[in-house]
Amino acid sequence: MAFITRRRGVSDIITNLLMAVVVLSVGLSVYMYSTTQFQTMSGAMDRLIQSHERELLEKFIITKVFLNTHNDTITVVVYNYGGIDTDIRGVFINGILNQVDEHIPSGEWRSINVPYSEWAEESYRILVVSSTGTRYEVEVEP
Repeated sequence: MAFITRRRGVSDIITNLLMAVVVLSVGLSVYMYSTTQFQTMSGAMDRLIQSHERELLEKFIITKVFLNTHNDTITVVVYNYGGIDTDIRGVFINGILNQVDEHIPSGEWRSINVPYSEWAEESYRILVVSSTGTRYEVEVEP
């Protein structure tokens, strides 16, 4: 007596189609991931390059410093001779930060008043810092 067994399995055509779908989906996933990573990386590089360009074009100088002992202020006159506008964010006087928010268009002067009351110093180191990190420092004697 012969037993007839029916074997059921997945045909070769279905197997090949399933393998093709799996390989294509994995390949597409890798492609999408790498494309996203490269776009993110190139965007970050573009921002970094623009930031460095801005730093190179931004130039300013402290032209005068007035020590006003009657008002307890120091007035710092800044001239922007760079190719772009400058945003001054801080004025350090002898290492003490005074936060300011002064916009100076290219080719213009600005007087920045900073409160100060410790007049016993022999000299005053004044450091002006912009939003991009550009800095200019002078030392003034009364």
